[in-house]
Amino acid sequence: MNQLFSFVSTCFVCPYIWVVLVVSVLYFVKKKYFSYCECTLEDRLDGKTVIVTGCNTGIGLETVDELARRGARVIMACRDLEKCKSARLEILTRTHSENPLLCSFRVEPDQLICEELDLESPKSIREFANRIISKEKFVPILINNAGADSRRRFMMSMVLKNT
Repeated sequence: MNQLFSFVSTCFVCPYIWVVLVVSVLYFVKKKYFSYCECTLEDRLDGKTVIVTGCNTGIGLETVDELARRGARVIMACRDLEKCKSARLEILTRTHSENPLLCSFRVEPDQLICEELDLESPKSIREFANRIISKEKFVPILINNAGADSRRRFMMSMVLKNT
């Protein structure tokens, strides 16, 4: 009877140990490879101008936020100028918060410049480039976060332009 009890208790305890072990390993793998991490670089970008395309939402918006917090002057190039302006306002609101964790470095309004740029339109690209060339001496950093939706649409606009 003791042997039976020992066998039964071992069978029930052993799977629980394996489950705990597997869950622990999965937790640490997730924590190490799939968790949010904060950039620990302390480099400043004071005096540098950066162009970021497609920056009204998502990674582009967060990139602009971080670059501006590091002192860069960021040209926010978006297809929709109104969405770009609301993204700019969101960053300014975030960095002027009362929460010290959110506003370790304040972003000033003159650091964020909104420009219209539709990467699917050669005319828009040309106009954007001319505006930047006339205003800026040198732009050391370009982050192409946005892209054209389709090569076909770009080629069609080139064909229509030439006809």
